[in-house]
Formats: sequence, structure tokens, C-alpha cells
Amino acid sequence: MDRPNIVMLVMDTARAKNFSSYGYDEKTSPFIDSVAREGIMFEKCYSNAPWTLPSHYSMFTGEDPIQHGYNSKDIRGRIESETLPEKLSESGYTTIGISNNGYISPPYGFNRYFDSFHFNAEPAAIESMLFFEEDEIFLEMLEGERENRWDSTKEKYKDFLCRSISKKSGKSLVNGAYYLINHKLFGEETFEDDGAQKSNQIAIEEAKNKDEPYFLFINYVEPHTPY
Repeated sequence: MDRPNIVMLVMDTARAKNFSSYGYDEKTSPFIDSVAREGIMFEKCYSNAPWTLPSHYSMFTGEDPIQHGYNSKDIRGRIESETLPEKLSESGYTTIGISNNGYISPPYGFNRYFDSFHFNAEPAAIESMLFFEEDEIFLEMLEGERENRWDSTKEKYKDFLCRSISKKSGKSLVNGAYYLINHKLFGEETFEDDGAQKSNQIAIEEAKNKDEPYFLFINYVEPHTPY
């Protein structure tokens, strides 16, 4: 194979100062340290934005947020600029996207840029919370929880109930009830996130026996919560 495979890994919210390769006292990142020793490590590298959506579009387009325009969680759909995975696909690469992050997801258009895309956000947690899969209203409630969008739990459930009724989504109402029952019976410890392990399994399966070179992108979000 003449062209190399390309792997792009994002450890969402992990800070350089906590990696031993960047001088942290504890040995927190032995495998990343070995990559840094064998390759090139940038000592000064800055994000184009302080949160997920615009910073990822900047990584994929080479544009600042003011250029690509994706700087609001209310903006969904396809970006106008051509992205890195699309350009690589045009050059004969198989492009694979895997995400554990709610913003790097089909509702925000990221599935459109890859030949194969897997949205794997907090899979163990979500699978244990949902009675029915693919419930956008419920997933948006989880997103709001992470952002502390409501002043109280009562307000959160009231908003969820109103949205479910207005959209006549019986599936969402069942998911909401199932979620509450699980919380009452088992508590928060039931909903542990094993997204990284599942993402790795998906990546290995996707990359197996590929005749053409591939571009593999993974967003790991484990450092985000609870740290």
C-alpha cells in the first residue's frame, strides 16, 4: 500500500498539562508518551474555540469559527466548506468516523462527511436508560443535563414532558418513565460510561482487511465527565 493510513484521535477536554509527556509528575499517559517519543510532539498547539462543535469544524476545515459559521448549538445540518474526510475520500481513502460526543453526531451533520459513521455517545448509559432506541427528545434532555440547562429537576421533567406531548411521542414518554424507574431503583451508579472500549472495538472491526488506505477519526469523551 503506497499511502499510509491516517488516524486522528480526540481526547475531548483532556488538557496537555495532565499528560506526563508534557511534564506532569504522575505517569498518566504511557502509550501517548511512546507516540510522542517516536513521532513529533507540538509544544504549542491551541484550539480554535472553547467547546466541541466549532473546534471540530475548525479541525475538519482549517477555518476559524468566524469563517465556517458553526458556533452555536442551535445550528444543525451540513457545513458548506469541504471537510478533511471528504477530501480524503475523493483521494481514495475509506473514511471512518466514531464519536462518543453528543455534538459530533448525526443531528449536527457529522455523519455526512464519512463513508462510515458510528455515533457511540455514552452507550452503556444510554442503552441502560432507554426502553426504545433512537429517541431524539430524550437524548436532548441528557444533553441539557450535562449543560445544567434547567434550574431544577422539576423544570427539566416539565420541559421533557411538554416536548414529548407536543410532538406526540409516546416512545419518549415511555423512555422518560423507564429512566425514572431505573434511577429510583438503582441510582446513578448504574449508568457508567464504557464508550471508549466500544469505540475501540468498532474501530478494530472497521479497519480490518481494508484494501484501500483509511482515515479513522475517533472522539473519546471519557475525560469530560466527571473530571
